[in-house]
Amino acid sequence: MKSLLNYLLVSLTVFVSCDPSAKESNIPKIYNGPLTTLTKSLILYSDSAIVRTRLTAPLQLDFADKNREFPKGIKLEFFNAQGEKTSTLTAAYGSYKGKDDLYMVRGNVFIIDMENQRFYTEELFWNPTTRKITSDKFIKIETPRDTLMGLGFESDESLSRYKILKPSGKFISD
Repeated sequence: MKSLLNYLLVSLTVFVSCDPSAKESNIPKIYNGPLTTLTKSLILYSDSAIVRTRLTAPLQLDFADKNREFPKGIKLEFFNAQGEKTSTLTAAYGSYKGKDDLYMVRGNVFIIDMENQRFYTEELFWNPTTRKITSDKFIKIETPRDTLMGLGFESDESLSRYKILKPSGKFISD
């Protein structure tokens, strides 16, 4: 009886362990998550030892492909060649594509310049190499005199030279 019980136990173990549906994979799984996680992140872009852009974020995730994410928001402060602040950009989310050297921000995107012009959109892009800001989304610009609206937007970082690609609404000219 004891040998029969041992035989059944061994047979059951062999049967369960030889189940073809329980395949083991020897292929390693590739990790696609962040390699580093930073809190209270600060990135400075400079030119000729003068800070031109100051990026801050409460959380920064860095990935193996040189991409970054800022899932809890992002703030960019832009400075001119004399080191004076020209504009500030904030957004609820940001990302950086390393191979394209391009930042994308979205969600309650707000920019204010030193002339008190206010820019509102849902998404825009910033290229640190060309120092250009672009968007193909709806944009609203409030100046001390007017409110401008339209689809698409191009500007320099200081917002001193901008253009709405497809303007809409009423405009007052002098």
